[in-house]
Amino acid sequence: MGSAVHIMGILVGIGLISIIIYVILRVKQFLRMLLGTSDIVKGLKERDLSIAETPKSVSGMTNLMLPKIQEDFPSFNWTEWQHKCENTIREYLESIEQQDTEVLKDASVELKNQAAMQIRDDVERKVRQHFDTIDIHQTEITNYAKGEGLCTILIQSSLAYLHTIDGQDTPEIRDRKEQHRFNLELVYVQDLEKVGNYATTYGVTCHNCGAPVSDLGAVCCPYCGQALDPVNIRVWHINKITDR
Repeated sequence: MGSAVHIMGILVGIGLISIIIYVILRVKQFLRMLLGTSDIVKGLKERDLSIAETPKSVSGMTNLMLPKIQEDFPSFNWTEWQHKCENTIREYLESIEQQDTEVLKDASVELKNQAAMQIRDDVERKVRQHFDTIDIHQTEITNYAKGEGLCTILIQSSLAYLHTIDGQDTPEIRDRKEQHRFNLELVYVQDLEKVGNYATTYGVTCHNCGAPVSDLGAVCCPYCGQALDPVNIRVWHINKITDR
């Protein structure tokens, strides 16, 4: 009787070991399919590196939207604006790095105000951002909206750069590029009066205090009294840039 129990114990042990080996082999097979390697640590690192090196996709609607834009604005040259948007992105990042809005050449008042607010925030936090080796992968039109007083073209750019921040307790290590997707808003004001109460959507802000200006025709900020630059009408310009 004792021998039988002993044999049974051995068989159960062998069975459990067989099951464990089978599970390990299946897990390794699954990891090879999922990560390309059975080493989970190495696989996760390689996956993270692959994600970091993969450009973010953009919502490319250029072929659909461009004919509509050119129907309303025959002189609109997409190739020129594509280059200008990409150059403006580079200048915007450079202005934040140098903490100087004058780096933004031919930029709208609204975009300079946006850069100034970011610079002011960095100065208050006692940090300085650096953007190196900027690569822009793709720039496309994503939407076009025609209103009575305001026309808007939304543009997306996929880009990558090395990003470090001086002044942090734990500085980021500049060992790989970050992938980003920037949205740009290109606007054309046709009629100030018809834009009316939608001025805050349009993005007019005081470059001194950052307060929204509801009256596009205002010459002074209603909050701080600072003189305002006039809004350019019937001219396409980049109104703002956001990182999405």
